[in-house]
Amino acid sequence: MLSTPKRLRARAPSFTQLEFRSALGMFATGVTIITARAADGELFGLTANSFNSVSMHPPLVLWSLSGRASSLADFRAGSHYAINILAAGQQDLAMRFASKGPDRFADINFVEGAGGAPTGCAAPLSRDAAGAAHAAPATRESAKGTCGHWAGRCGGHA
Repeated sequence: MLSTPKRLRARAPSFTQLEFRSALGMFATGVTIITARAADGELFGLTANSFNSVSMHPPLVLWSLSGRASSLADFRAGSHYAINILAAGQQDLAMRFASKGPDRFADINFVEGAGGAPTGCAAPLSRDAAGAAHAAPATRESAKGTCGHWAGRCGGHA
């Protein structure tokens, strides 16, 4: 005779925020550097591993940015940004853009990407990245939790 399975009930998580973050940090993922140019012409960028493709037609990508990021206002104001996909041997570059160093772009071999107008919206693309594309925001920031999610429509690559 078959027995009736016990009914499972959802329970609150039994882990701390630090344990959750540590577990997610073990997930192997690709690493990107998202770069742009502020309205005043200054280059800015950051390392992001919260990146994925959404659609091939149209070509859409998604990435996340902390609500406390110093570059948040510049990304909100910008018209384009570049996605630089790093290769396995580019950990030093990922670490540079993850730091608060003074000039992250020093000695970086890059070309201007989309939006090269004098208004300062050009997004730099690294010539040394495994792949690179420029994107225009498909949707503005969608905030959930501690991060904002940015969907971008890709329009070219290096």
